[in-house]
Amino acid sequence: MAFETIETGRGGVQAWECDENAHLNVQFYTARISEATAALAHEIGVGHPAIDRRRGLVALAHHGRYLKELRVGDITWTRSRVVEMRERGLVSHHEIVRGDEVVASFVALDGHWDYEGGAFVAWNEAERERAAALTSTLPAAAAPRSVTLEGTLATLRLERAVALGLAPIHRGWVQPWHCLADGTMAPQHVVSRISDGVPHLWDSLGLGRAQMLDQGRGSIVLESRFSYVRPVRAGDLLAGRSALVEVMGKTLRFNHFLFDARHGDVIGAGEAVVAILDLAARRIAGFTEAEQAMLAPHVKVLG
Repeated sequence: MAFETIETGRGGVQAWECDENAHLNVQFYTARISEATAALAHEIGVGHPAIDRRRGLVALAHHGRYLKELRVGDITWTRSRVVEMRERGLVSHHEIVRGDEVVASFVALDGHWDYEGGAFVAWNEAERERAAALTSTLPAAAAPRSVTLEGTLATLRLERAVALGLAPIHRGWVQPWHCLADGTMAPQHVVSRISDGVPHLWDSLGLGRAQMLDQGRGSIVLESRFSYVRPVRAGDLLAGRSALVEVMGKTLRFNHFLFDARHGDVIGAGEAVVAILDLAARRIAGFTEAEQAMLAPHVKVLG
């Protein structure tokens, strides 16, 4: 029988992982996918950097589709497959499953990193053979829809983002406990700078988070992509800027950028398709005509 997936994670949703929308925050999806990728790497023969400091996988991009909400008490497991082996990296696919229902689907692009040489390196023959045994086709239903895995985002420096009027959503130092065993900031904590800061973007659009919650309205991410442009380490000072770039009926497209605040270089960039969530009915709610008119002047052209 042809290979499909292997189990790479198992656990449950905790209260402290959920946000003001009463569902699992996107940073904790990222944490689960990072752990699943490490488990898949182990099967290929690449060690975890905490144990094997020679080679490992470094996250380059994550694409996620959030199909169903996960809430406190939900129990889940993760299944994974290799989709494509590249010369110095791999593309993998991960599904978070509740019962027999897929609730989230992620495609990850990782580089094969040599810690001693400080460069991406090719796979050896044995690793390629093990990966081939774990490879299957990406299901059509898991393919990106409105956001691509490797599409081009606007190339910005911090000063340009400020000049364009992108909303400030984050400013803070990277702490040691945000970092992995190899000393670089964990993807979860990179993404958390966006997820924790995005209420500032909503506020800048005239949809204040406190007012929305009083009205029984929250927000939900439907699809996202984040590219990790360069490693971040403890002591780095980060600045986040975000923009509304498209209004699409019931959904909005946001672009997010994280910068080295001292030098202005971009360290990560992403985009997300988001919607208003009716917190009582737990379904997507549209924007009123007045809200659509209010949003239109805020759309930024970043190309």
